[in-house]
Amino acid sequence: MSKRTSSESSGSGSAVWPFGHGGASNGPFNLLKQRPWQSNDYGELFQASPDDYKQLKKMDVSVSLANITGGSMFGPYFNTKAIKIALVIDGSGNIEMARPHLSSSRGQEQQQQGSGSYKKIEARISRGDIYVVPSGHPIVTVSSGHQNLEAVCFEINTEGNEKIDLAGKNDVLNQLEKEAKELSFNITAKEVEDILSNQKESFFFPGPQNWQEQDRAFKYRMVAYVYLCCRL
Repeated sequence: MSKRTSSESSGSGSAVWPFGHGGASNGPFNLLKQRPWQSNDYGELFQASPDDYKQLKKMDVSVSLANITGGSMFGPYFNTKAIKIALVIDGSGNIEMARPHLSSSRGQEQQQQGSGSYKKIEARISRGDIYVVPSGHPIVTVSSGHQNLEAVCFEINTEGNEKIDLAGKNDVLNQLEKEAKELSFNITAKEVEDILSNQKESFFFPGPQNWQEQDRAFKYRMVAYVYLCCRL
């Protein structure tokens, strides 16, 4: 997996925020010199939270850099409170986002199954594109196979926010009772568990073998997510 070198992020020229030269908490902050918040063979996420940098604390904002290995995916996950604004700085790929509990409208696909409904929004993204993810909206980002996808992300309203993983070893959906799994998915609990337990990583995963497979997994997870929302 390609990474930006320290010389790229801390050269002799002027620093570009948030990729500064480091130093005091009220000076430039070198995001790439921090230990990744999440990292594996499929991607890495560098993050500066309000607790790391006092200027961010004043604004209640966090800044992160997501580097998704070519052919891999980031998510699905959702923020409980924060609104995410992402700028693609390199590479290309696709995003899929779910909007639960909304009525259907032209130009968007509504999925209905089990105990709830959601709308799936799909988009192709490439360098220079900006997209916004509201809180409570699960999203997955898939990098094109030929190169890494990198995005700078700003999250607003971060106090008390949690990133809820909807896949892998920390998948919150694994906490559903057997009966709830069968009700929300309309298949047996064993089939649900096979789908939810096939990944052992967190946040970054191998990309789907094909979009049909990705669409099936996305539908299952979003239906279960809607079920969880109905219980809150």
